[in-house]
Amino acid sequence: SLLRPSLLPGFLQTVQYTIDQKNHSFAAFEIGRIYFEQKEKKIELPMAGIFLTGKARPHHWDQKPSDFDFYDLKGILENLFESLNISDISFHAAMHPSFHPGRQASIYLKDLPVGSFGEVHPNLLAPLDIKQRVFYAEISLNPLILLDKSPIIMKPLPQFPSSERDWTIALAKKMSVEQVLKTLKNFSSPLLEKIELIDRFVSETQNVTFRFTYRDPLKTISFEEVEAEHTRLMQNVLATLQ
Repeated sequence: SLLRPSLLPGFLQTVQYTIDQKNHSFAAFEIGRIYFEQKEKKIELPMAGIFLTGKARPHHWDQKPSDFDFYDLKGILENLFESLNISDISFHAAMHPSFHPGRQASIYLKDLPVGSFGEVHPNLLAPLDIKQRVFYAEISLNPLILLDKSPIIMKPLPQFPSSERDWTIALAKKMSVEQVLKTLKNFSSPLLEKIELIDRFVSETQNVTFRFTYRDPLKTISFEEVEAEHTRLMQNVLATLQ
């Protein structure tokens, strides 16, 4: 009864106190332990918690202020895992009661759930009189610490120019972009250097646009090489998604 099963309640008290001090835009993290009982066994886990609230971009003469959102937090998590050299991370839709429905996700390391994140449910904010949106992530550290990570390999800066291609794919509303990205990343190519999601438009279906960067490390890549590799990629992805 005295040990915390989550870092979230402490974070919300911090948010409440900080807003009461007239500071409405801030972010913080904590590394601490949580405790729970599983099959009559006491479990103690090291966790990392991150929260964001208020303005991601403050008032500025050149840019309009904007609020933190779900994707700001997702980007922080992606940068964190990349800096730790952890590549087998994926995000899946979730229904955790602490988060707003439709604005949350579970974090998986391969097939192992290691955390969750999203917009904190208004029902948790109301008792603390928090009237602004709060975004929170909680990650279990043990699987990340014990992970046998591949060594970091340093590469020289590219000496030859790249070539880019954009591709817009029409998807069913229920299909996740994460599934398409996973298929794209599994595509084996010596010339494909980078994949970026640059646009998403949702109506009766959803249209997502990806940008692909191709480069040959040994010479200037030709138009014909890029076209052939890009065509091979599109055919492979379409066959996989059918």
